[in-house]
Amino acid sequence: MRGIKFRKVRMLFFSIFSFSCFFVLLLNLMVVQLNSPENARKLNLNPGSLQRKLSQHQKFVVEDLDNSEEFRKHYQNAKIIERKPQGMKEENVPHKSNKVFYNPVQYITEKQKHNIEMDYKISQLKKLVKKKRQDFIYDYEPDINKAYIEDEDEDDEDDYDYPNSKEMNNHNKELILNNFNETKLNFLKPKLKFHEVPLVKPVKLVTKSVLSITNKTHVIRNVVEDGIYWSNEVEQLIPKGFDDDQLANWTKNIRQQPIKSLKLPTWNKCGRAKNRYVILGDGTSLCGRYRHPHNKLVLGEVLSFYLSKLLKMDNVPGVVLSKLDSSTLQWSSQNLDEAGWEEGKFVALIQWIPDMETRKSYVHMPKQILEALESNSLVNAVSLADDHLSPPVLSDLVQWGTMIIFDYLTANYDRVGSMQDGAYREKNPSILKENIRNLRVSLQKRKLWLIDNESGLLDAYDLLYKGGENGKQFITFHQQMLRTMCIFQRSVVQALQSLHKTIEPHKTLEDFARQQEPFVDQIPKDDSFDIFKIMFSKRLNDVFEWILYCQNR
Repeated sequence: MRGIKFRKVRMLFFSIFSFSCFFVLLLNLMVVQLNSPENARKLNLNPGSLQRKLSQHQKFVVEDLDNSEEFRKHYQNAKIIERKPQGMKEENVPHKSNKVFYNPVQYITEKQKHNIEMDYKISQLKKLVKKKRQDFIYDYEPDINKAYIEDEDEDDEDDYDYPNSKEMNNHNKELILNNFNETKLNFLKPKLKFHEVPLVKPVKLVTKSVLSITNKTHVIRNVVEDGIYWSNEVEQLIPKGFDDDQLANWTKNIRQQPIKSLKLPTWNKCGRAKNRYVILGDGTSLCGRYRHPHNKLVLGEVLSFYLSKLLKMDNVPGVVLSKLDSSTLQWSSQNLDEAGWEEGKFVALIQWIPDMETRKSYVHMPKQILEALESNSLVNAVSLADDHLSPPVLSDLVQWGTMIIFDYLTANYDRVGSMQDGAYREKNPSILKENIRNLRVSLQKRKLWLIDNESGLLDAYDLLYKGGENGKQFITFHQQMLRTMCIFQRSVVQALQSLHKTIEPHKTLEDFARQQEPFVDQIPKDDSFDIFKIMFSKRLNDVFEWILYCQNR
């Protein structure tokens, strides 16, 4: 038994020894093969590689010789002794070798020699440019006639595209050499043409102050004007919605188009069970809001929309009232009973904003406003001076500031107010960091849209002023939000001033809505409308006094 084990160990030993010998032998064969002259020629020593090595040692650009007849004629028999490029210092000489290279330069014409020298000088200039690339400072000269254009290409080999020796214009080469300023490493070019002038002004860093904000991609100057107004430069950042003409055309089209289909609502399309996702004959999409017998919610949606128009806002979806009548062209093809809609009642057809049906369109409260709300402080010119705000953040702040005023006037409890209520009842302030209800951002334009405003002005007033302790709490919530912002859109403030000067602001709003919407007086009204007529002026006065307070700080 012991002998068997010994034989196995011996066989294993011989196997390992044999494999090692074979491996060493194979390795030696590979080394010999690699060092053979034939392989050396295949790897590095063909005529092309000789030419590249010669170019590296002598600093000559010899592409022009490739097509030269004399080069091909003398290349076969020419003999050359290795030498250093002229002007090279001894310490910079490449490592010498014993190899003898054929040098076609000894047999070229004077013209070719001149071209080679010119190419050599240009190659030296290119290398200087490449070496000093990091020290370049790019700027535009205000005076076009004095403009200095710096080399901005990423690929150094593409900076100048020179033809071969037969087509090369030597005069242009000499011009480039003469115009080269080795101190500044700039190439002079002819005067700028119109398409070389930048379409936008160059970005310049400015000192951060109360009225200017700088970031890496954009510079916003004069963020705040006259202490409390967003500057025109900031307001230009806000994506545009429908203007008055577009809205008038949209409204006219809605009233004339027949209803093609009424689709069931979903969580991201029109919400409540009795609402419908409406498609018109021309493909226009709408939300049909049917709230009978709670008619004040339909009227609240309409009045809130027209209040936004009075305030020069363009981010509240348009609303058109439609009377349900199967005998009319608009409703003749629809089964109203199937939708649970009653003949003779009113439905609000609300503008559908695309690109807002996914969770990506959800919106959070800006950090600046949230911090002001939690710390009982203000967002004003001084507080913004310490932040490096990007244009999107500034755009959001502008739109949020106007939304706070709008929601205070309408007393909307179903947007930020409901978030404040949840945080208060659950004693959980982090609720304010969640997605804000009924506020969405359009993914294409990045514009904020205030959707679902049915609670505004009527039902919300009913809650605030007839809702007991719960109503008082919502009054506090709205006051807290109003007192976070001390920067306003100038156009909104001017519109508020005009409305505040009227004797009966609520009547001004009613008359404005009545001019645009013929059915507004046909919607039944309840006691909440009486509260609206009294308290709307009070809340408008609150907003106006807050603006004056910010102005006089």
